[in-house]
Amino acid sequence: MAQIIAPSLREHRQRATSVLVIALTIALAILTITGVGTVAFVSLIGMAICAICFFRKEAYIDWWIFIPLAAYVLMNFISAWCAWGDPLYGYGPLHIIYLSLYAAACSLRDAEAKLLRLLCVGLAVVAAVAAIIGFIVQSFTASATRLEYVVGTPNGLGIFFVLAWFALESSRMEVVRQKGTNEPSTLGRSRLYHFLSRCEPLILVALAMTLSMGSLVALGIGLIVLFISRFRATGGKEAFRFATVILSRIFLSIAIGFLMYMAGERADAPILCLVILAYIIVMICLWNRFDSFLKSSGKFAKIISLVGLLCIPFALFMRPNAGATFAERFEMMGNGISYLGVDPLVGMGPFTWRLANIQDAGNYFNTNHIHNIFIHAGVEFGLIAMAALIIIAVRVFIKRYREAQHGEDAALLFHMLTDTGFFYVGIVGMFIFTASGSITPAKKLSSVGTKLLFGCLFLLHFIILWGYIASF
Repeated sequence: MAQIIAPSLREHRQRATSVLVIALTIALAILTITGVGTVAFVSLIGMAICAICFFRKEAYIDWWIFIPLAAYVLMNFISAWCAWGDPLYGYGPLHIIYLSLYAAACSLRDAEAKLLRLLCVGLAVVAAVAAIIGFIVQSFTASATRLEYVVGTPNGLGIFFVLAWFALESSRMEVVRQKGTNEPSTLGRSRLYHFLSRCEPLILVALAMTLSMGSLVALGIGLIVLFISRFRATGGKEAFRFATVILSRIFLSIAIGFLMYMAGERADAPILCLVILAYIIVMICLWNRFDSFLKSSGKFAKIISLVGLLCIPFALFMRPNAGATFAERFEMMGNGISYLGVDPLVGMGPFTWRLANIQDAGNYFNTNHIHNIFIHAGVEFGLIAMAALIIIAVRVFIKRYREAQHGEDAALLFHMLTDTGFFYVGIVGMFIFTASGSITPAKKLSSVGTKLLFGCLFLLHFIILWGYIASF
């Protein structure tokens, strides 16, 4: 009897695992397409996630992240109520999904988290393919522009690809580590992993074609943090070899992305885009072999890395106004800081900074968000919300990780300091789902506590949806 029951139980667990991981992947895809999100979609997705996770047996919650995140969301509701008399007006009904996504990620077992990370990378690959094909079609039929399809903005799509690349690199580093220690590696035997590892140039080519200088700088900062972590773990010689191999792959792919963009937009030669696309397909087929060649031929990797580093200043010619854009953002941050003292407890209220900016004597920046999430939160939602986000950022950085997670953390933090990615639910969702690998112990939530947590979150999503429907 036991021999009959045991396989059935294993099959049931695997099926339940597949349902949750697939549901989270579909949820991320929908959230990404919706951009900043809509109350109806976000509430329904949150309810679906909480309903599935209600049957999880346990969750490992880092309360230094969950509680400040809950405080930030709460201040969103309070600020909207104080400013507009409606707590559902603003970002509270949207950003509450971050709590559900984080709790769901904390309920995943190790194998589930690794599978979800790969599926998130797969989602980015699909987005890259769709965006590149769309660019080529545009180059033949209309005026081609920077890639933005899926997320909705070039800068948002850029950081989306940066997060996906670090997630893929984390998986690659884990496979290499397990091979080096002779650990059994289900990830290394995964067909999905081997397929996605070949698709790395697609992600990087699409990243280059967004022409998002902020995302490229974020990638660079993340790489610096990754290389420092590698140096501390393995020493100088191994870290240098590791860095040259990665830089070679990145510089080659980004150069191809710039070439395709110039062919379709600057040179108005769409036929060249097809030639470059054929070259990218060849790159994908031979990518793992190319990676092995770089590892075995240190001199070649050093040459490509050196040439790539020397060409970085020339990349600025792709966006000659990049310097002025960053200067304007720093000016915008200064404008935002001047409003921090207007209502430090609950903030000015959602969507009020732009109204104030129109009326003040300084420059008008024509945007809803200050390009710094901490300053924006302090201005519109109060210093409590601002402090809550700072606590989360500090906590994320002091946690210990394997693989490339600290690099991903640094890249996202830089983006949050200079752009508006935090307001795009798909971008934050991508980070939450791929930020695995922490070896810092977390508090285990019992089965009863897990059910209470997801039950309360489900109820909150339902109340928000009910209030949203009743407002019509």
